[in-house]
Amino acid sequence: MDGGGRAATLRALAAVAMLVGFWALAVALPIGLGWLAVWSWMTMPGSGAPELLSLLAVTAGVGVAIPIWQLLRARPDPPDEGVAVDEAAAPELWRQVRELAAAVGTRPPDEIRLVGRVNASVWEDTGLLGLRGGRRHLYVGVPLLLVWPVSWVRAFLAHELGHYSGQHARLTSVTYRGAHSMLRTIARVGPHRPAGKILSVYAWLYMLVFLAVGRRTELEADAAAARAAGREAIAGALGDAPALVGTWNLLVSGYARWARTEAYEPGELLARFARDPRHAPPVEPELDDQLRTHPPIAARLARIARLPDGACGSDPGGGETGEQPAIGLVAGPEVLEAALRTPDFHAVIEAAAAHEASLDADRLRSWGRLGDAVNALGTRAGAGLIRRLGPATRRADGRRDPGDAGEYIVSAAIAAGCARWVHAWSRPLQVEPPELVPAVAATCRDPAAVVPLQRLLADLGLPGVRVPLRTGELREEQLADVLFDLSFGPDGRRRLNLRTFPAGLAAAALIELSVHGRVVVGDDDQLAIAGDPTGDEFLDSVLDAVAGGRPRTAHEWLLHLGDAVTDTVAARARLRGRYDARSASHALNRLADPGTTNAVRARILAALEAGDLDGPDVALGMVLWATELSGQVLGRRAVLARWQLARFGARNNIARAVRVVIGLGSRVSAP
Repeated sequence: MDGGGRAATLRALAAVAMLVGFWALAVALPIGLGWLAVWSWMTMPGSGAPELLSLLAVTAGVGVAIPIWQLLRARPDPPDEGVAVDEAAAPELWRQVRELAAAVGTRPPDEIRLVGRVNASVWEDTGLLGLRGGRRHLYVGVPLLLVWPVSWVRAFLAHELGHYSGQHARLTSVTYRGAHSMLRTIARVGPHRPAGKILSVYAWLYMLVFLAVGRRTELEADAAAARAAGREAIAGALGDAPALVGTWNLLVSGYARWARTEAYEPGELLARFARDPRHAPPVEPELDDQLRTHPPIAARLARIARLPDGACGSDPGGGETGEQPAIGLVAGPEVLEAALRTPDFHAVIEAAAAHEASLDADRLRSWGRLGDAVNALGTRAGAGLIRRLGPATRRADGRRDPGDAGEYIVSAAIAAGCARWVHAWSRPLQVEPPELVPAVAATCRDPAAVVPLQRLLADLGLPGVRVPLRTGELREEQLADVLFDLSFGPDGRRRLNLRTFPAGLAAAALIELSVHGRVVVGDDDQLAIAGDPTGDEFLDSVLDAVAGGRPRTAHEWLLHLGDAVTDTVAARARLRGRYDARSASHALNRLADPGTTNAVRARILAALEAGDLDGPDVALGMVLWATELSGQVLGRRAVLARWQLARFGARNNIARAVRVVIGLGSRVSAP
């Protein structure tokens, strides 16, 4: 074994030793807790401390054992990006790689893949925690082959193959797997708990060592490239790479804007890059030296300048062949274009388009969240929002053309994660779900037609948007109306917090629909329609929302409908002249009726005494149990009634869902 191999083996063993130290520390924690449990059992029997410590020890042990097992049996797959090229597609590239592999003293890779990024990298499938080598993969960036001379590409390839000759790829595999396993362990134990904090400090020290070793391997690979491909070639390639990265990133973000309205092919994107590949500022991360994966370019170039120039091979990095365009290393331009027709490159474009959408969404910031802006569109205050937004689409030169202001709303929905751009060559970017754009366009033409857009965005999970409900006629009070009144005490202050308030009101509406046989909760805990409309506009609008939405569990429906039901019930109370809020959060009701509590108490107690367990009064009592209002409404002396309501509520899926939403769980087991 040569010196480089011995050094790499020692580094790998050091990495494994640090991993063993991490697991030793992690295992010591549950063992220590177990010892404390035994000690407390002997000295403090019956105190509860032994049981608590035993539970903590078992929990910590399981949290450690699973990541260790995953680490030992894991074989991480190589990055699935780009397209593999055989010798028929890139005969000269394969020849150069084999020649350079021999020059740096290693075996060539088993696979070469062309990728859509300005970089080159290697991966090795390893075993025995990285101590046994396996199949090798070399990734070569298409932009490098497009604009660099052969000599510079040879230098970059020699650098990457130098990682193989120094067995750095094996080290990377074990440290990569170790780092991820550490993070999983800390997440299971809990990063904010004392044990998690101890492990986090150790993991931080491990990462500092890992990064320091990684920076050292980059310098060793630079030296290998200087020996195999020439000092001037590797210096030229390293010095030029940051400018190419900046230009390529700018091109991708620009393409993500242009492709909203125009169709392109990969060849057009590559041609734009080839025309001016260095017009953007160089990109190099500004980090503390200890946090870098690579040494600064300036430091690497200074070190390379002091190395001996030992270029070897048929083309030592210069001469006529070395200055030829590297695109000649592949069979034709279509080979480069194929590397951009891949799912991973589509993901890059879609991510860039989402970033551009977030910039357009900034125009809505004055309205707060997108949901608030959409809710305002149908009001007098929000009618001018679309006019004020102005044009939204951008031309290829970056200037704005007159366009539909709905682009801002679409962009904001994408930025909020409720929709996304989908990329495919030969057509403009498309928005998913496809019904979003027509709904936005209809609202831009007529802001009063905002209801379908609200329903769609609410169903997509956009925070803050209201599910449109109807107040309906005030012929009779619904359970949600009564609960709204009961939610305010005699002093007019709300008895329920901001999380329980909307969940309880939504549950009251859904439980009333279930009392009427209009909705049921299945064995999978999903809400389903079971009957025709009730004839009450308010309840039927809730029923329509359930019928028109995607399948959800009971507690998901409470979260989905809570704000809309709260606003609608508040509007019903205001129309009755029984509600006057001083704040938008409904914290104070100056018209609260203290007599409501006495009337409801009498009705619930009478229903329980008469055995009318399927009627609306007991249903309201179950909601009171779910929202923790039963004690305040029924009084402290009605212990038996409250116990009965708790047992009924614990077996009602909708009432129990309220406690899931507010984080209480069900305190009383279902009979």
